[in-house]
Amino acid sequence: MKKTFLFLFPLLLVACAGKQQPANLSLTDSLETEPVHMIKLPINHNSWRNWQCRDGQTLQTRYQDAQGKTLLLRYQGSEMPLPHIPSENIAIYENGQIAFFSDGQNASVGLPQNSILYSTGCRPQ
Repeated sequence: MKKTFLFLFPLLLVACAGKQQPANLSLTDSLETEPVHMIKLPINHNSWRNWQCRDGQTLQTRYQDAQGKTLLLRYQGSEMPLPHIPSENIAIYENGQIAFFSDGQNASVGLPQNSILYSTGCRPQ
């Protein structure tokens, strides 16, 4: 038994010593930053765009700046600046309390990161 142990122990050490260590990679090493695609909305920064919603609500939007990084939303008597949130399929602007979602033809207003929508089916006028 001792002879077997003495024979296998050096083999085990050689096998373990030959094992390569995994490379030290950070999350930033493996991710490439790509420019965020912004959905083209029928909005500009010079004038307000009216949207008529299915529930009868009307909302107004315009960009605060020419780059479209912040959307001004007029809804139920309030005007709120909503910063752009990067997204692949729809335009999302939200401030933590209210969000504006649009694919360019239809829009909705609701709670951010939630399934609660206040007004849906809003179409640009």
